[in-house]
Amino acid sequence: MAIDRFRFNVKAMKTLTSITVLVVAVLMSKVNANGQKFQFTFRGTCWTTNAEGRFITKPANNKTLLQEYALATGAASTKGLVLAYHYKGADQGDVVEVVNAKDGTTVYALFGLFFSDDFGRLSLTNSDLTQEQSIDYIYTHQMDHSAGSALTSKKIIVDRKGNPRNLLFQGQVYYDITPDRAHSNMQICSGTFITGKPIGTNAWQLPTKLR
Repeated sequence: MAIDRFRFNVKAMKTLTSITVLVVAVLMSKVNANGQKFQFTFRGTCWTTNAEGRFITKPANNKTLLQEYALATGAASTKGLVLAYHYKGADQGDVVEVVNAKDGTTVYALFGLFFSDDFGRLSLTNSDLTQEQSIDYIYTHQMDHSAGSALTSKKIIVDRKGNPRNLLFQGQVYYDITPDRAHSNMQICSGTFITGKPIGTNAWQLPTKLR
């Protein structure tokens, strides 16, 4: 029985490794154009250490996330760029992207919120499928496995007649930034996000159900 359990674990690890390689490949390329993009606002804090090895904190927000994009790509400027929440931006889930402020064109996939309904997990929905709560894994470019997790809430906003008017996404996130050529020290970050109006030039039919 112990041998069978070991074989199962090895097989599961191989499967998970293949999936994480695929996820990183998705983030390394432009994500697909399906779904809709929404204004994205992030507020949080990152913990790290200074030169003396003491704990310090620094803000994490839209500005610092755009700086992360510049560090990762070597971009000289973030002028004309904003952050967007791309609903169903990848087959694995939703994607937070750097986009062109004028037309919403994807410039860079910053991180993915993936696998809320995989590996035995399930999202929680209400009876009419207009609200959803899920635990998502956060994937970035830094590693070939998850860098953190998010508690994500999704809701269809309706008008007085019950017609869909907008989608609202909000959540709490926790993730790591590991040392690399752009980051001298380990960082542990947490924060909250919320979305606003749809952005981009493509017309999009709002769903009446989330599933």
